[in-house]
Amino acid sequence: MVSPFAQPTFSFKDAASLGPMAAVVAHPDDETIGCGALLARARRADVVVVTHGAGSSPEFLRKVGAPSMEVHAFRRWGELREALAAAAIDPARATCLNVEDGGVWRAVESIVSGLTSIFAERRLRLVLTHAFEGGHSDHDGVAYCVHRAALALGARAPKVVEMPFYNLGPTGPQFQTFCDGAEGTTIALDPREVALKRAMYAAYRSQERVLRRLSPEFERYRVVAPAAFCRPPNGGRLKYDAVDPRYALPDWMREARLAA
Repeated sequence: MVSPFAQPTFSFKDAASLGPMAAVVAHPDDETIGCGALLARARRADVVVVTHGAGSSPEFLRKVGAPSMEVHAFRRWGELREALAAAAIDPARATCLNVEDGGVWRAVESIVSGLTSIFAERRLRLVLTHAFEGGHSDHDGVAYCVHRAALALGARAPKVVEMPFYNLGPTGPQFQTFCDGAEGTTIALDPREVALKRAMYAAYRSQERVLRRLSPEFERYRVVAPAAFCRPPNGGRLKYDAVDPRYALPDWMREARLAA
């Protein structure tokens, strides 16, 4: 599948002029990392979180200190609501599709169906989502699902804007940088916006270790370039590959045998 939604640049002004918009992300906190300041400016933007951010394996639950997946998911959702409130965004604008952390690729068809309905019912004109970059399997899966949902709507498709999170560069992990070296549009946040974004970060107490590696001082975007989703991202350099079988790309993509 190749996305047809390519345009070169993006700015906060674009978001203000396009009408209904949403951030569609993999986990609670991704909306803050990728586009917290833009959401704060828009005020009425929706947030769609595909996973509840919790896993069910005993190893995962021991790591996060939670007695059950449901308890940890409840904590993560509470943090998201607190982060949105810190930016004066109504937490009621957030929706969760309740996929288990690490499970996006196993739930592709239901996610695509849900997103297609959301895009159509809310008449979205702009969707902000993950870059397809090989940093986290759920991030890549959400990028794929967003494209599938947009393609299903044809002429009614929203503009899709992607945001970089992290990927493997030539010498190791790199953050908030597109894996193909493209510049995108980097928006330096003013001091008020940086303070607001730090307050959003602070709400995610369970994610402090991750968030300390991601700058709250800028946001980076690009209107999505054509992407061949039948091949692994980042030239096959996947940060999550072989770490845990839950996080693997599906075989059809890993082997570039089939385009959806």
